Amino acid sequence: MLIQGPSKIPKYQQLLIEKFRNKLLVRGNRGLIGLQRTFKMMDSNQSESLDQYEFSQAIESHGIDISKADVAGLFKAFDKDGNGEITYAEFIDAVKGPLSDYRRQIIIRIFKGIDVTQAGYVSVPDLKSRFTASGHPDVKSHKRTESEVNEEF
Repeated sequence: MLIQGPSKIPKYQQLLIEKFRNKLLVRGNRGLIGLQRTFKMMDSNQSESLDQYEFSQAIESHGIDISKADVAGLFKAFDKDGNGEITYAEFIDAVKGPLSDYRRQIIIRIFKGIDVTQAGYVSVPDLKSRFTASGHPDVKSHKRTESEVNEEF
């Protein structure tokens, strides 16, 4: 199963990331969505990643008030593979944070319920055996039949 625990990053970087998350939370859902747009705009060479300069420009452009030292620390924390660039996936992975134990247990329970063969992974037959089209909105509204929805699935 691919559910991982919290990453092993230095405490000061964890604190920086938490501070950054809090600044985004103040902006609500728009904080992360707006930063995603800014991330893409600042990717001047279209590499789908940001170097440290592009990252600092994105933070500044988005109006997040943090020191240059904290921006450098965040960059280092987000750059998981140490290649001098932050991919969007690295960025989102760091910002979203680890799953709580409660949510992790829910995911494990759902996974075990879908993994009917207990193989440790979910196969297409596993998914098909657990999918029920009767609750699909199109079936309920009589736009499509259960068999049509099952076939599409």
